[in-house]
Amino acid sequence: MKNILAILEKTKGVMGSAIFDEHYGCQEHSLQPPYNASTLSKVVRQVEELAAINSSISDSDNISSFAATFERASVLIRHVHNLYLVVIFENSVNTSMISVALNAASMKLEKSAASVSISPARVSASRKGTISTNLTKLNSLETNTPPVRPRSPSGNLQALLDEMPDKAQRIPRDAVGEAMINHILKTCVHYFGSNAVDIIKQELEALGVTPRTLRIGQVADLLHGLAVNLPGAGQREEFLAKALGDQVH
Repeated sequence: MKNILAILEKTKGVMGSAIFDEHYGCQEHSLQPPYNASTLSKVVRQVEELAAINSSISDSDNISSFAATFERASVLIRHVHNLYLVVIFENSVNTSMISVALNAASMKLEKSAASVSISPARVSASRKGTISTNLTKLNSLETNTPPVRPRSPSGNLQALLDEMPDKAQRIPRDAVGEAMINHILKTCVHYFGSNAVDIIKQELEALGVTPRTLRIGQVADLLHGLAVNLPGAGQREEFLAKALGDQVH
């Protein structure tokens, strides 16, 4: 699991990361004082207890990610199968980049867990739920669909923004920002050509957001929704790796 944490550790501003099992036992970590696995395990347990309470009183999707900002650092916790991936980072860091690294690490952890037949502890009923739900959907697709060949590059960020005006919607504080949207768009142009803007627009509408109101926690859902449009598990995995900025092996 060290190679999974290495994705997070090479991201600027990351102060430590760890992986916990379903019993909140630390499987691997790169924590340095004043942070330690014992204290972080208690935090993960408390977050999971809050998530369980939320599920019992709400009809909304299960909580698969949790973020909090403290005086000296911020923390992101991602539930992957029956494991918990945790990253601690500086408050001054662009959270969009942390989210991209966390998504890439989550994908590798997902593949690692699946290879040893670890059953998911929770599965969301909606496409807006956990990453594991979306990966299962991708892997179950038929792979005999004719390949989609990249078309001539076209489409730009302004065209996408013009297609989806915000109509006085409030821009959330954890919005990913135009830089990340532009990166995703460029990746889509490579795979979908002239259809890139329309395909992204369709997936954003399914999430109920615009390019400017897309939240960090929704990036993985957007990317997996986009990847569904590609035939074959290999091509979809390649697309996700490029969109996340990390090659998945």
